[in-house]
Amino acid sequence: MYNLSKVMKVIESNNLDCLLLVGSPNIKYLIRSNFEGSIALITKDGSKYLITPFLDLNRALNYVKGFEIYTWASKGAEGYDVPSDRVLTGKLSDVLINIIKREGCRVVGIDMGYMEPGFKKLTECLGKEFTLKDVTKDILNARMIKESDEVSLMRKALEITEGAIKEVVNEIKDGMTELEVAGLLEYHMRKLGAEWFAFPTIVAYGINSSYPHAFATSQKVGKEGPIVMDLGAVYSCYSSDITRTITLGNDPELRRLIEVVAEAMHAGIDRAG
Repeated sequence: MYNLSKVMKVIESNNLDCLLLVGSPNIKYLIRSNFEGSIALITKDGSKYLITPFLDLNRALNYVKGFEIYTWASKGAEGYDVPSDRVLTGKLSDVLINIIKREGCRVVGIDMGYMEPGFKKLTECLGKEFTLKDVTKDILNARMIKESDEVSLMRKALEITEGAIKEVVNEIKDGMTELEVAGLLEYHMRKLGAEWFAFPTIVAYGINSSYPHAFATSQKVGKEGPIVMDLGAVYSCYSSDITRTITLGNDPELRRLIEVVAEAMHAGIDRAG
């Protein structure tokens, strides 16, 4: 399921003829799949285009439904195993200008906030042909408020992460390295359905656990100090983020500190909003 309804509302509320989405976060949000370097064009009449890098063309044709899929090549694609009618010859700016003109669009909305360096010159070229309107705030607001199906995907990402933690708590042993524990967490997240990880998995023991953003190292975990695990799963392009602190020992003071942190967390959740 794509997030098209919200995109159409952005087009309507800003009196746009079409909306141009660039940047990996926006493409993921729109089609719930990762196509880095791609550009999506949605018109007020409902026409939908996805322009992908050359190497992603066949994958996009197989996985993205309801969009006109194209790529571009400066000299064509002769000799390559791709559908020739999906390869538009010329510069990317010329390809987009031709499509936008063909759709009869004059006012083009662009999310400037996610404009990657390579696309800035593209914007300059488009600005010579069309009226451009920055809709960054509108896109951010649309993405900020989650629909019920989006919440379900976030819950699934959370379930995967929680499941991995439960498995590893039973497998972790005195003498394992932080890297080994991180590897186990990532293995179980993958096994439970994670497409990728929200960020590099952190496992920090002892003095390393005092650093807000540590990195898993060859440091061995033991029974004398806390073990902090900070991890997240990606599921259908939605992420989770969980931090848990455990101990392998029986130090009552350390266990009490962990309990105090848990109590503070639950108190914050209860007061949220």
